[in-house]
Amino acid sequence: AAMAVFGGYESELVAMAESSRARIEAVAEMAEGTERRALKDAVEASIASAKELLEQMELEVASSARTERAALTARLRARKDEISALQKDLRQAFTQPRRGDQTPPELGTEAAEQRARLLATSERERSNTAKLREAQAALAETEGVGVSILNDLRAQRETLMHSIGTLRGADEMLGRSKRVIATIGRRAFTNKLIMWVMIVVLIIFILALAYLQFFGGEGAAPAAVV
Repeated sequence: AAMAVFGGYESELVAMAESSRARIEAVAEMAEGTERRALKDAVEASIASAKELLEQMELEVASSARTERAALTARLRARKDEISALQKDLRQAFTQPRRGDQTPPELGTEAAEQRARLLATSERERSNTAKLREAQAALAETEGVGVSILNDLRAQRETLMHSIGTLRGADEMLGRSKRVIATIGRRAFTNKLIMWVMIVVLIIFILALAYLQFFGGEGAAPAAVV
């Protein structure tokens, strides 16, 4: 993400530098006047904006991964040198003799055309800068949405893992319950079997007593008479 944001800032900085360089060349051709001073102020404002971009780029370099930091640092240093060179060129444009003061009248049309081209370039720069800022805002918004989605997915994963753990616990409890029920069933069957055995034994015992009572006495009486 840091590399992409840095690249966006760098593209905007390059556009500013190109526009400022064209304006500085135009300043060197113009005679002293309100338009020349306004153009100088525009260049200074553009350089100030470029310095702000450099600060943002420094922050991106500081937050970048170690594998990207060396390359980004080199690119940042090159852009700083470029802006410093623009400042130097601007100072020289105002200290050296103005070529516009000696411009023959027949070259007025050419100067006007050059100013028109410069204004068109400035307008394109403002349009491109606005589009770039919109793209950067969209990128930041997309990145925020992506982070939010990842957080939601992480929370859902944790919930799912918790649910899986709960289901495993319930499955273990169900298995234990089945084993307990099976044990109780076996014990109930054993107890029932013992009970039926005891009932059968008791019935046999009762029948034996009844037999002895009714038939055993009759066989013993004749033996006593003899």
